[in-house]
Amino acid sequence: MDTGRPQSARMYDYFLGGKDNYPVDWGDRPQCSGDLRGLSHATGDFDPETWERVVEAYRKGGTPAQVRSRAEFTSFFEGLELVSPGMELAAHWHPEPGAQRAETDRIPLYVGVARKP
Repeated sequence: MDTGRPQSARMYDYFLGGKDNYPVDWGDRPQCSGDLRGLSHATGDFDPETWERVVEAYRKGGTPAQVRSRAEFTSFFEGLELVSPGMELAAHWHPEPGAQRAETDRIPLYVGVARKP
C-alpha cells in the first residue's frame, strides 16, 4: 500500500458490536493527508427507550448491537476536518431541494465525512 497517497477503506458493523475493531481499523493504519473517512451510525438520542428494546432484541438473538450518542459518534472524527455540512442526521446531511425537514427529523442515523489534514 502506498501510504503517501489517499486510500479508501470500507467499514461496517459498528452497530453490530464492532466498536472494539475501530481502533484497529483506523489507529494502526497509516493515513496520509487527504484520506477521507465517511461513517454513519444509529443513535438512541431521540427515543432511548425504543432503542434499548431494539438493542436488547438483537442481543437476545445472539447479535451484539450498539447505538451511539452524537458525542460518541463525533469522537470517531477526532484529529480530522469534517467536510461540509459536518456531522448531521442522515436526512439533513444533503437534503433534496424542497424536502420538508419535519418529515425526516425522526430518522435516528448520524452521518459524517472528514478529511485527514
